[in-house]
Parts: sequence; structure tokens; C-alpha cells
Amino acid sequence: MSNVLNHAEMHSDHRQWASEDALWEDDVHLWQGELDQTAAEMKKIEAALAEHRRSLESHAEAVRDFREEEDRHEHSLAEYERGESGEDLVVMAQKHNAEAEKQRQRRKTHERIKRHHHTMIAHWRLLCKAICKEM
Repeated sequence: MSNVLNHAEMHSDHRQWASEDALWEDDVHLWQGELDQTAAEMKKIEAALAEHRRSLESHAEAVRDFREEEDRHEHSLAEYERGESGEDLVVMAQKHNAEAEKQRQRRKTHERIKRHHHTMIAHWRLLCKAICKEM
């Protein structure tokens, strides 16, 4: 028995290989198009990240503003407890229920931002691992 293929078998192999090569070329062409689209979408991702940063900064500023207002209220309470006038305490007491509702809303907002941020970062890390992994 000989290990040498006959001409018909070689032609069959060559046709099969040519078919596979054509399919692979189509695959690579499709993948290149997808990669080009992905590169174009990077601008959208950069814009979304910039907007997310602005949202975080705005949220942090709102938290700081509330803390300052809360500190002023605490200061007025302390003045009143020391026997001082605490003149703005009455107005603050009247607004307390509204402030409590604002705090509930801020809590909801914070939780929404937190969920969005954690989801985004988790997906980002998975994406980075997948992209940076060697083929």
C-alpha cells in the first residue's frame, strides 16, 4: 500500500481547501467590518463615560450641599439647646418633613446611580478581559 494520494484525491483536497479559504476570507472581512464599527462606537463610549463622570460630580455636589445645610440645622439646634435664640430653628422645623422627603429621594437617586455604576464597571471589566486576552 502506498501513502501517495492519487490525482483525484489531491484535486478533492484542493477544492475543499479553496472552499474553506473562501469562507475564512469572508469571515475575516465581516470581522474587520465589525471591528471598524466597534472603533467608531468608542466615541459613544467616551461620551457616555464623560456624562457618567458629570453625573457623579453633580451627585457628589448635591450630597455636599445637603451636608452643609444639615450642619447649619444642627448648629441652630445646638444654639437653641444652649439657651441661645436659635431663631431659624422654627423655620427649619417647619421644613423638616419636606427635607425628609428630599432625603428619601436622594437615597433613591443614590441607589439608582450605584446600581448603574456597578453594572457599567462590571461589564467594562469583563469587556477589558475579553479584549486583552490573547487569541
